[in-house]
Amino acid sequence: MAATILFDLDDTIYPRQTGIMHQIGLRMVDFIRAEFHLDEAEALALRRHYFLTYGTTMRGLQINHLIDPNR
Repeated sequence: MAATILFDLDDTIYPRQTGIMHQIGLRMVDFIRAEFHLDEAEALALRRHYFLTYGTTMRGLQINHLIDPNR
């Protein structure tokens, strides 16, 4: 079992061309859609709002919805 998970969120390990950040973004929108029963446009808008307001989408979900990042 892995003891450490490394996220490359600034494209230093994997080149931007791999599309990893794009895939992470799609997964975040899918989570928000399912969790809050929103359509894609609403989920994307909420994700963007939280990112711009709190610096990360996850922080916005934690503050506004008490989402546990470890679940």
